Amino acid sequence: MARMVRPLTDKEIKAAKPKEKEYKLFDGGGLYLSITAKGKKWWRLKYNFDGKEKRISLGVYPLVTLQEARKKREDLKYQIAQGIDPSAERKEEKEAIKEEATKTQYTFSYLADAYFNHILTLATPISENHHKKQKGRIANHCSPYIGNIPIAELSKNDVLDIIGRIKSQGTHETARRVLSLIKSILDYGVDRELLEYSVASSIKPSKEIGKKIEKHYPIITDPKALKILLLALDDYSGDYTTKQALRIMPHVALRAGNIRFAEWDEIDFEKRLWTIPAEKMKMKVEHIVPLTDTVLEILKETKNFSGYGKYVFPSIIHKDRPMSENTLNVALRRLGYTKEEIVSHSFRGIFSTLLHEKISEHGFDPLIIEMQLAHKEQNQVKAAYNHAKYLDDRVKLMEWWSTYLNEVKKSK
Repeated sequence: MARMVRPLTDKEIKAAKPKEKEYKLFDGGGLYLSITAKGKKWWRLKYNFDGKEKRISLGVYPLVTLQEARKKREDLKYQIAQGIDPSAERKEEKEAIKEEATKTQYTFSYLADAYFNHILTLATPISENHHKKQKGRIANHCSPYIGNIPIAELSKNDVLDIIGRIKSQGTHETARRVLSLIKSILDYGVDRELLEYSVASSIKPSKEIGKKIEKHYPIITDPKALKILLLALDDYSGDYTTKQALRIMPHVALRAGNIRFAEWDEIDFEKRLWTIPAEKMKMKVEHIVPLTDTVLEILKETKNFSGYGKYVFPSIIHKDRPMSENTLNVALRRLGYTKEEIVSHSFRGIFSTLLHEKISEHGFDPLIIEMQLAHKEQNQVKAAYNHAKYLDDRVKLMEWWSTYLNEVKKSK
């Protein structure tokens, strides 16, 4: 019988001190942290391929955080399930990069291109639009200044100059995103053993750019205005699957990406559950959505239209692909709502605000609401996800919510 492994915590990892000999801290699923006698903390994954036990490095803590190491573990396990040996693939990729690097003097632009090509191979879906935006940020803000600098000669001040230049234009959020991208690109170089360390690793966004301003999405909570919105969704006259996605959004309180990438295999009509895999969730934890009578009815109607394919809400143009990134927001604009009034993410805010305001009516603990929103990384919430605890309460909460929305639509 396999030995049960208790997942690691950041507190445990930070507290781990070097010993006379190298030792390991296990997180489960083959992932472990190896602490050397000199105090270096290396993430590694142990796995079996073609009957042989193998190991692969996932980077150094804290350069690679616990959450990032777990994501890498899931990505690599997906590759292994597809019959791909990540060690062999990494070796081939490293050799190809080194060979090409000799020709290009191994510049920052070259490493950036290699990084962008790499992320397209990951198991976690990435939209074409997001990929283009990321490449555009590097092309606009980095390539003109550090693109031709050999990576070994890149300095911390080079990176700080770029961030300062962007910040001086008043675009602080862009500066934050460009810094994050530069870090990811250089970390990729470290992971591939093409760099000894990242010159950007010690740059703190809060110190160089300032505290991130939390973005609040517009919400509609007034019953009369909410009624008009819900009826408008029902009357949407555009593409049928877009209409069905719009109708389902208020009831399930999911991020737009989870709805766009929804697959029929995730829906269990008999158990009345929608189980979203960890790799599709922001917190990388499997998420369960209880399906109410209203949601089941919408899904059954949709299945008659798109049930032959993989995706519940396929693209208007390519039925074998998920709905495009901007479809739902464009549909809301067609209904006459501006982005200052409502966006696709707003439905989560409506769900959260009204359920927290109406606790005296429904009686559910705020923790249940946060669990259903898949919010935060609190240990208490994670434990509840992992063991599907409180599912009965979540079923009742979602039924209460669907009933409330239906009553608002019928109200005078």
